[in-house]
Amino acid sequence: MAFRKLFFKRVQGIRDNYLLQEGDIALDESDFKLYRGDGETVGGVVISGAGGGSGIALTDISVTQASASGAGTLAYNSSTGVFTYTPPTASGLGALTSVAFADITSKPTTIAGYGITDSPSALTDLGISDGTNGQVLTTDGSGSFTFEDSSGGGGSSLQSRTTKAGTTGSLADAAEENLDITGFKGYALLKVQTDRAARVRIYTDAASRTADASRAEGSDPAADDGVIAEVITTAAETVLISPGAFGFNNESTPTTTIPCRVTNKSGGASTVTVTLHVLQLES
Repeated sequence: MAFRKLFFKRVQGIRDNYLLQEGDIALDESDFKLYRGDGETVGGVVISGAGGGSGIALTDISVTQASASGAGTLAYNSSTGVFTYTPPTASGLGALTSVAFADITSKPTTIAGYGITDSPSALTDLGISDGTNGQVLTTDGSGSFTFEDSSGGGGSSLQSRTTKAGTTGSLADAAEENLDITGFKGYALLKVQTDRAARVRIYTDAASRTADASRAEGSDPAADDGVIAEVITTAAETVLISPGAFGFNNESTPTTTIPCRVTNKSGGASTVTVTLHVLQLES
C-alpha cells in the first residue's frame, strides 16, 4: 500500500484538528502504534524520505551474535531490522586489576594446572640429602634438616652402633686442620679409625677445640678442657676406646656436630679420613 501522508502527532490531536482519511497514516506517541485513515492499526513502518521506499515489519526485528572481537560492539542494520552483538575478547577487556579468587570459574585442581613446573614432588627436592632405611628426619631449629638413626624411646627398638666419618683437605706432613664430623648430640665413642698415620683429638664444642689447639702431643689436657678422646695412629688402623667414652655436643644450642682436630703424620702431603664408631644416645 502506498501511504499519502505520515503524521507524527498524537492521534487524539489529529482527531481534534484533522479527520484521517483512508490511506493517511498517523503515529500515536503513547503506545507507538500506526493508524491509517480507516481506523485500523498498521504493522509496517515506512521509513523513507520524500521518495518513499520499502519498509520492515516489527517481526523482522531480531538479534544475532557474532564471534568475539576486540572490545565488542552492538550494530543495527536499518534495512533488515537486525541487531548484531559482537562480544569482546579477553584481551579486548584490558588488564583485570582486582578479581577475587572465589569468583574465578573452572579453577585448576593441580599445581601443574597453574603452570608451575618446578614444584617439589619428593622430600629430597627440597635440597635435603636422603638418609638410610629406618632413619628419621631431624632439624636443628635453624632451617637445617638431616636424617639420623631413630632414638630408642617411645617403644622403638634399641639403637645399633654405626660409623660417622669425615676427611680433611690435603695436609702437609705434620700439618693440622679442624674437621667437623656429623654424628649425634650425644653418643658413646667405641673406636677411632684413620686411613693413615695421624693424631686425632675429639671435642665437645668448637671453643674447646680452639683453646686446645696449641697443646703439644703427649701433653695431657685438663679434666675440664672439653677433650672427649685423643688417639695417635702410626698407619691405617683402628684404636679401641675401652671403656667406651661418653661424647656429647656442648654448644649453647646442641647440634649433631662432632668437632675434631686432625694432624697428618703420614710423612708426606695427604688427606686424612677419620671414622668414628659410635652408638647414638640422644635424639
